[in-house]
Amino acid sequence: MHCSRAAEERAADDWAAEERAAEERAAEERVAEERAAEERAAEERAADDWAAEERAAEERAAEERVAEERVAEERVAEERAAEERV
Repeated sequence: MHCSRAAEERAADDWAAEERAAEERAAEERVAEERAAEERAAEERAADDWAAEERAAEERAAEERVAEERVAEERVAEERAAEERV
């Protein structure tokens, strides 16, 4: 009976060790998944920031073109007015 009890205790200890190892692996996997999710979120934020910067640059360029066109139109109007005075 004594050998059987010792074998049962070893088996229980082995099972407990396997359970702990499985729990540790699961915890490590959760941490890795969380880290990967955080990295993906950071990449998405960076992409969103880049896209916002691109849109802002395009808007500034459009505003500059409009301003340049306005200046050109004013110049043409001034030239016409000068020609009409002559």
